[in-house]
Amino acid sequence: MRARFIKGFPVVNLQDGSMLGRVQDLIVDPVKKKVEGLLVGERGFLKGRVQVIPFEQVNSIGKDAVTVENGDVLAPVENYPPLKAIKDYSFLGNNIISNEGNYIARAQDFTFSTKTGQIENILLYDIRVRDRSDQDLYLDIEAVISLGKDYIIAESAYAAYLTKIDREETSADYPETDYTLEMHAVEFVYNNEAAFTVRDSSGNVIIEKGQPVTPEIIEQARSAERLYQVLFAAGAGELLETVDYAAEKLDQGSSRLLEAWEKFKQKQGHAPGETEETEQAETDTETEAEQSERVEEIRHHAGGAFESLKRTWSRIEKELVNEGRELAHDTLQKMKKYAVGKKANYTVRDSQGHILVRPGDVITEEMAELAEAQERIVPLFFSAVSQEVEEAINNIGERINKIFH
Repeated sequence: MRARFIKGFPVVNLQDGSMLGRVQDLIVDPVKKKVEGLLVGERGFLKGRVQVIPFEQVNSIGKDAVTVENGDVLAPVENYPPLKAIKDYSFLGNNIISNEGNYIARAQDFTFSTKTGQIENILLYDIRVRDRSDQDLYLDIEAVISLGKDYIIAESAYAAYLTKIDREETSADYPETDYTLEMHAVEFVYNNEAAFTVRDSSGNVIIEKGQPVTPEIIEQARSAERLYQVLFAAGAGELLETVDYAAEKLDQGSSRLLEAWEKFKQKQGHAPGETEETEQAETDTETEAEQSERVEEIRHHAGGAFESLKRTWSRIEKELVNEGRELAHDTLQKMKKYAVGKKANYTVRDSQGHILVRPGDVITEEMAELAEAQERIVPLFFSAVSQEVEEAINNIGERINKIFH
């Protein structure tokens, strides 16, 4: 199995069927050339507390999930000193050279046995001689003498250990998981009791106040286009308040859910069951003086709001660049997908100082793959989006100023 495909997999407790978290990364022992553990993030959509599972405690790794016998195997990395010592090691992005000192390629990913954890092959990139770009080239681990901190050392006769595979075949068995905010919100509210009753457009009850959320209720709510109301009634707001809005804008469904949540919060002064028609009727009865006062308030705060948004964006950019390694896999994949096809705003380099993209470059799929191997997806994303966001904020600010001047 490709190492990158397991990232984002749910970890399921066979004892009670609960999800313990999602795989964020693999812990590799460079001496044994083996996966020794899984880094597992909490059920949170973005970064959260990360714990570990020793590989020998994994019951099975399937095409869609990882299973364990019980939740006790998940623990802080401090509980497993051998894993703590190698937790931050990664050979991805390292140069591969022969024992004679000749450059071969760089390491983009690797495959491993889901039964033993043993590394089987290393996926190569930045290869000097390549026949076809639609094929992946793998180096058998048997040709690897050492997985070093900075370099991977291979046998001089490494060519006999190379295998070419059509790119489509490498991902056919393990498609990447598309884990959306909506999916996580649904998981978050299961078995939570509703704080108020939610009805469909005909007045039929979907969920009663105090009733726990079940899969059947979720499906009924989805069919009646009342899913968001059920999520909010069952406490999904606790989750949504912790979400990084800048990252969530990458996903259209997430944007709709977050927008609905903002509208819901604005209506908290009304009774939970109040309809949009009632709210509209109240708005229509506003006096002209009240409307004028509201316009002045918007005008007064608009400029400050955009300045605040600029400062917030700058802060988020710095935080995500510094903490990008621990972002959930699905968020990084969305960043990667967004960046492809966009122009880079500034230079992005790998950990060894090599240039991945230059200002004005159109980011290609291959560039994004290299950035992912070097854990540089976050900087790549911001290189693609930073100028667009700043220009968008300025344009909107100018439009609002024109309205009120």
